[in-house]
Amino acid sequence: MYPPGSTIKPMLASAALQEGIVTPQTTVLSTGGISVGPWHFPDWKPGGHGITNLNKAIAESVNTYFYIITGGDATHTGLGVDRATKYLRQFGWAVPTGIDFTR
Repeated sequence: MYPPGSTIKPMLASAALQEGIVTPQTTVLSTGGISVGPWHFPDWKPGGHGITNLNKAIAESVNTYFYIITGGDATHTGLGVDRATKYLRQFGWAVPTGIDFTR
């Protein structure tokens, strides 16, 4: 139903909860994406999802919420690359699956 990148979102949510970056009630305003310098990272839903808490962010796969809890913005401290990587490794990311994709 959603692009494959969305499978990472529950793991980032778990990391952000563990690190105290968010609570289930923490909200972010999704207006269609986030801009960082000259780059724009869009949400999948044009115009955004509006006020979004953790449950809504996971249920609707709200890109903006995860951009902010992972990278941060002017009003939120994010996990950052090192903490996100640490938790993703605990979930088994970066470990070979053993699946042979040559066929």
